[in-house]
Amino acid sequence: MPSPKQPEGLQQAILTAARRLFGNLGYAATSIADIAEDAGTSKAAVFYYFHSKEDLLEALLESFIGGLANLTARASKEHLSAETLLRAYIDGAMKSGWLTALSNDLSVREYLTHHNVVENCEQIVLLLAGPTPSSSSLLRARAAFAIAQNAGRFQQDCRQELSEDEIADELVSAALRVLSK
Repeated sequence: MPSPKQPEGLQQAILTAARRLFGNLGYAATSIADIAEDAGTSKAAVFYYFHSKEDLLEALLESFIGGLANLTARASKEHLSAETLLRAYIDGAMKSGWLTALSNDLSVREYLTHHNVVENCEQIVLLLAGPTPSSSSLLRARAAFAIAQNAGRFQQDCRQELSEDEIADELVSAALRVLSK
């Protein structure tokens, strides 16, 4: 067990432990006791800062969900190019790489749906497909967006050989190639 944290850093230590465990074990398989042990504190301390495991999840996902909503709104309003839209999404996904593992966790899916994540992702696909999308352009847009959504996985696979900027550049380039005919 890590050494106990100072009270001012304890909340961040709890969030860091939850992020690590949710990413490695999955949301459903992680208990408050696991998080407390990893953070070097007690379950009571975890519950002092977060009333439930759901509150912890919400705190971890808050910036990602807000960023995605802002990106979708900005892309619709400003008619962002596919390259700009993909770059912004990939940059955010790489900052939140641990979320990639959670996106397939069935116990988290309902939460993501409730917070319009699925709807916002679908909006990005439609923006990538163009103003009057055909079945082919929708297929290419979904494939390009799948590359962007998996940026965290690609980042983990390549981080020893490429810088984060190089990884992002390669992912944007690959997604753009998928979009083009």
